[in-house]
Order: sequence, then structure tokens, then C-alpha cells
Amino acid sequence: MFKELSPWCQLPNNDWTSIIHQGTTKMIESGEVIYTLNEKAAFIYLIKGGRVRLFHTSHEGKEKALIIMCDGTFIGDSTLNDYHFESAITASPTVVVEFERKQFLLLLRNNPILMAQYANTLDRKAQTIALSNLLVACYDSETRVRYALFHLANQFGIPLDSDYKRIYMQFTQQELADLIGTSRVTVANLVNDLIQQGYIIKDGRYYIIPSVNNILPNE
Repeated sequence: MFKELSPWCQLPNNDWTSIIHQGTTKMIESGEVIYTLNEKAAFIYLIKGGRVRLFHTSHEGKEKALIIMCDGTFIGDSTLNDYHFESAITASPTVVVEFERKQFLLLLRNNPILMAQYANTLDRKAQTIALSNLLVACYDSETRVRYALFHLANQFGIPLDSDYKRIYMQFTQQELADLIGTSRVTVANLVNDLIQQGYIIKDGRYYIIPSVNNILPNE
């Protein structure tokens, strides 16, 4: 089941063209906060392109990433008493369509097809977060790193010769550590071990996976 659901939640085949004109399209640079935990939730955002990290921050200031939302998904819709239930920050240059919350819910109410499509995005998000929590609770750091690299190669990999794939999406080891619930040092050591064992190749700022299936952990 960990192979099927990626922490980079992406639903590019969902068709929202019929309502996009009802919102406001915005371009947001990487590293920009869109909203914060406990902020009044006035808007819902459709991600047209890019990546947004949803996270919680502990009282000690430690960040725990929940999920990375990508194209075809929504953010800003998880609320508690009309306040945001998590914080959101762009992990890359991102294009969103901003809807007023009441307007968006009205658009869905008047279109059963879109309502069903939206329900599917909520289901996918909930399943992904649940599986991510299961991985953190029950599996070691190497297993979590291997699954993360598997999904990166599948979703953001460019085919090269044979089974090789270059992961074109740039990410930091700290970002990966935050997502899988471990330290940056642990991720760095595990990545170096996988390089030495031939499971991945470092090519400048990019990683190449010689065999996507071989990167998977043995369970």
C-alpha cells in the first residue's frame, strides 16, 4: 500500500476548468507562507502547478510536515471551527486559484460531479496522511527514505537509458527529513549509504535512480 500513495499528493487528471474563472489566479514564489495554523480560514486554494507543504509546528518550534500538495489538489479546506488546522508554505514556485470559502462550497453544491471529484481529493489526502503516520510509527528511517525516493522517481523522474530515472525536482535533505519524520543528519547518512551501494547516483544537484523497483525496501 505504501507504493500506491505518495506523500507528494498529486491529482493532475481532475478537471476544474468549469470553475477556475470564478476564482483569482495567483503566482506565489517558493518559500512563501500562504496561511498559518489557527488563522481565520477565509479562502480555499486549488493548486494548478507547484508544491505546497502542509505542516504543524511544535511548542519548541520543531516543524512536522504532514503532506506535500501538488497540482490538482486543494489546500485551506482543513479547518477547525473556521480556523486553519495546519500551516501552508510553498515548496516551489506555485500557481493557485483562490476561492472565497462560501463561494467555493456553493459552486460544489450546485454541481454533483465536482462535489464527487472534490470528495475524492479529500479521501486521497486523508489516506496519504494516515499512511505517512503509519510509516513513521512502525518503520525505520531507511525504509521511509527508500519509499520517498521511489515516489520522487515515479512522479518527478525523467527516463534515461535502460531503467534509469533522473529526479528533476530539486529538494533539500532537510525537506525530506521533515516529511518522513527524522533528522537531516540521518537522511544524509542514509542517502550516502544508498549511493555507495549503487541504489542512487548523485549528479550535481540531482539524483539518478538506476532502478526504481530496486530502491524499494524489502518487507
